[in-house]
Amino acid sequence: MAVTDAAEVTDFLIQSDPLLLVDFLVRTGWQRLTDSDPRRSYWLLEDQNGRHDASLMLPLDRQFSDHDLRMREVALQLSRAHGEDWETLLVALLSFDADLIRLRSDQALGPDGSVCFEEGAELLDQANSLLRSAAKATEQKRPYFGQRAAPSANRYAAHLRLAQSSRGSYTFNFLSPVGESVSPPVSGRQELPFFGRRVTVTLFDALKSAKDAAASLRTSNDFAPFMDAVSFGVSSDMCEALVRLITPASQERLQISVHWAKRAPEPHREATEKVEFDRADLSPLSTARQRLRSTDREAGVTVTGIVRQLRREEIKEGSPVVVSVAVTESSREDLRNVRVRLDWSQVHDLVSAFDESATVRIRGDLEKDGNFYWLYNTSEVQVITAGTAQPTDPTLFDS
Repeated sequence: MAVTDAAEVTDFLIQSDPLLLVDFLVRTGWQRLTDSDPRRSYWLLEDQNGRHDASLMLPLDRQFSDHDLRMREVALQLSRAHGEDWETLLVALLSFDADLIRLRSDQALGPDGSVCFEEGAELLDQANSLLRSAAKATEQKRPYFGQRAAPSANRYAAHLRLAQSSRGSYTFNFLSPVGESVSPPVSGRQELPFFGRRVTVTLFDALKSAKDAAASLRTSNDFAPFMDAVSFGVSSDMCEALVRLITPASQERLQISVHWAKRAPEPHREATEKVEFDRADLSPLSTARQRLRSTDREAGVTVTGIVRQLRREEIKEGSPVVVSVAVTESSREDLRNVRVRLDWSQVHDLVSAFDESATVRIRGDLEKDGNFYWLYNTSEVQVITAGTAQPTDPTLFDS
């Protein structure tokens, strides 16, 4: 391997918390010699016969001028003692204290070894969407999330870290905190925040289920496996992210792997698990993206209420219009305010109803997106009375 690979591992060691490195050495069989020097610690590694096989000195104080040089020596000793190449050693270090999620894009490279900037930026953006969809599904399994409030997913994303990647590759390394289900590390440091391990489990199980369901849809035209996969965390949102990750013309294959944290191995699983998607999966995932989203709608819902918001400046001939209706009657007791997307042919009556504070009846497909309910595919728009009905709670109106 190139010298730069050794420098890459050295860079990681230099930036790492010394207590993390102490934990790593203990967990990988090194024995700390008794000493009272707060600036450095000495370690021995025994072979299978109990003989001392390797030794190293771990610097603990970054203030010394030779700190970086000593860390390079630590990197060399770890590689020699464990018989690992630099790539394997870096993965072992990255995945010691957190689950390592690797997203590798096998894109066709340009003559200078580069990829299109927009494709690279899109790769990172959709990787974020992928991880957020898994975080949402960890709390609640459903076929579509959209803009629904997800405070737990937001907290998880705040603790997610983008780690260094292999030079010359297009692999993103994400460090996912393990969470509350794991015992404290050897050094006695505080427990890692939140439920990251559950998110990682959901992510991999959902990806594997999506891959299997895509194969079933492609070969037998059976969509049922995708519906079953919702219980494992598959959603329209996840399929959307996967479609966008695979779509670029230069994309040949997408590999996503999980390396379970060394200090907290996941029971009954391999240390590393992988799933791959290619362009053959694009069509079934696109179908799933649309159908899973549509299954989260409640068809044929009728609401009665008063048009309380209609922006005239947004009305353009031939274009759809969105209005807000304060609901006075509906089959859904929790429905008090709904946004309605109307075709141009339905707009005239609603404008008159808005001007006259008239009661209207609208029928369509109900969907909750974020904090708002929406009616789509409106099949009935009827003005009933003028200026009589009053909404139940005016504080719920859109401003």
